Amino acid sequence: MPLFDGCLLPLAQHKEEIERLSRFPYLGYDQLMPGRDKALTLDIARRCGLRTPVTFEVSDARDVERFMPRLTMPLIVRPRNASGSNGLHRVDHSEKLWPTCVRVAREFGPVIVQEYIPWGGFTYDVDVLMNHDSLPRAVVVCKRLRTYPALAGPSACGQAVLWPELAEMAVSLLQAMRWFGPAEVEFRIDPRDGSPVFMEVNPRLWGSLHTGIVAGVDFPYLLYRLAMDGDIPPVTTYRTDMK
Repeated sequence: MPLFDGCLLPLAQHKEEIERLSRFPYLGYDQLMPGRDKALTLDIARRCGLRTPVTFEVSDARDVERFMPRLTMPLIVRPRNASGSNGLHRVDHSEKLWPTCVRVAREFGPVIVQEYIPWGGFTYDVDVLMNHDSLPRAVVVCKRLRTYPALAGPSACGQAVLWPELAEMAVSLLQAMRWFGPAEVEFRIDPRDGSPVFMEVNPRLWGSLHTGIVAGVDFPYLLYRLAMDGDIPPVTTYRTDMK
């Protein structure tokens, strides 16, 4: 079970060879890209009717000059392809925007600039396991109670909660991608109006995996059974009294 992009992606590039030797319950490399490429993911999410941050692709200084009149500081600069918060920067002054884009692009490749969704509401992760027909076999909505580093980091304390509408949003997005295997769909609650904003997809097992496990949904074991049996019965309940 590859746990990180640096392990998953090379294997996914050789999916046919791997499957001659072992079970590999993940999509191939090209099919994983809509979940890994932030610009592609956001485009699909918008077409699914999800609210997303205003986002622009930036390749040179002229792009920054063209987009700036339509944006309000602060802004987020991030790679199109990266794991978690790697390469993500908050920019508070317009004169620092292009130099930050250059620095991020040098290390991570193509860059996007996004509207900043302020902190104040919680972040929710919808953890999902999909079968070969893109039907959900397990869905758990997890609330990030505490993160490390504070505000911008992954879960340090989480709790499963019931939010069927948010679960449906995540599943509809993954079905639009024709997803198979595990994925985490992240939403941040905009404190200005209380609405969920889609942020990104983690196209693999996720850092806050233990939250779902203590809620009674053992995603690694379910993934194993999906790989070995071809399909599994849906898990329809989970605990919300554990942190």
